[in-house]
Amino acid sequence: MKYIFFYLVITLSMVACSMEQDYLSDDLIPGEGEEVWVFFETQCADPWYKPVESYRINDNEKVSAMIDYLIKEEVVVIKAKYQFDPSNAIACTACNCQTGGLFMVLIKSDENVSTKLRNIGFSRY
Repeated sequence: MKYIFFYLVITLSMVACSMEQDYLSDDLIPGEGEEVWVFFETQCADPWYKPVESYRINDNEKVSAMIDYLIKEEVVVIKAKYQFDPSNAIACTACNCQTGGLFMVLIKSDENVSTKLRNIGFSRY
């Protein structure tokens, strides 16, 4: 019985993880009418999660939190990705200091959406 329960938990975990990965992609190459925007993760100034949460969540959860926030801001994300590069980290604990993390989103080109992303802190790639 223990083995069946263990197998069931593992299987359900794998299904749940694969569902979360819909937005994650390594190929953020924009097609016609699409743009890539980037946001450098900060110690605690990212608008989509609280500072305490940033240390307890994994990369997929960070991307999900960002996408949820962008949906509330009426930004439709085609694909998104998070990557960490320690060479981009700044030895600083101020709230707006960069952590070395980089969020990337692929969106359809739209001037209103571009303005929203710029106001949030994204830069066009």
